[in-house]
Amino acid sequence: MTSLADCTEVERQLQISKDLFSYREKALALALQNRSKNTNKQYLPKQREWRDFCKETGFEDGEMVTERKLVWFLEEKVLCRPLQGSVYKSKRARTDRDGNTVLQTVGKSTVKLYVAAVVDLYRFQKSRGINSSDHPHEQLRETSRTAQLPELFILQLSNEGPTPCWPMILITDNGKTNQLGQLKYAAVMRHKNSLLCTISHLAFYLFYRWNIVWESLPDF
Repeated sequence: MTSLADCTEVERQLQISKDLFSYREKALALALQNRSKNTNKQYLPKQREWRDFCKETGFEDGEMVTERKLVWFLEEKVLCRPLQGSVYKSKRARTDRDGNTVLQTVGKSTVKLYVAAVVDLYRFQKSRGINSSDHPHEQLRETSRTAQLPELFILQLSNEGPTPCWPMILITDNGKTNQLGQLKYAAVMRHKNSLLCTISHLAFYLFYRWNIVWESLPDF
């Protein structure tokens, strides 16, 4: 049978938890209120777009920020967005070799702003204790920061048509295995547009390092 003293202690702990939650919510609200107007001007519209995207897609966890959802959001709503405004209209339209107009999309700085806005929302979700996911951007940065050339390779895929097809694969997480003993990796495919092709980007980067700067070739 529960004693009166035990009930009192339980009620006291519940009140402490309630106060902690209340003070945390007030602190987060105060942080938003005191944030610079320029930051809110940049972040809040993009966070509304994120919420609309999550609602439109119908995620079970709602607007919770995760790495996979952030990549999906950027791919669907940001990367292919055409430039707008007088600056774009005043420029001569770009064309390809066949004379077709090339749609000019938003630049790297705009994409970074969207990432920063969604990551900012993630931090508030994390602070409120409602998001237990890993940082949506830190894992990508850590993987690219510690990646080494031997962890990068290609794999020929046969019977994929007349054009040679081979993905580029990167072993991530420094070659560590998951709980099933399997390596974690990421992969990309060739793109017909060299400006969008990740493999083309890497090829030009290595060409610059080894053929322009004349760095010594790695010896494995």
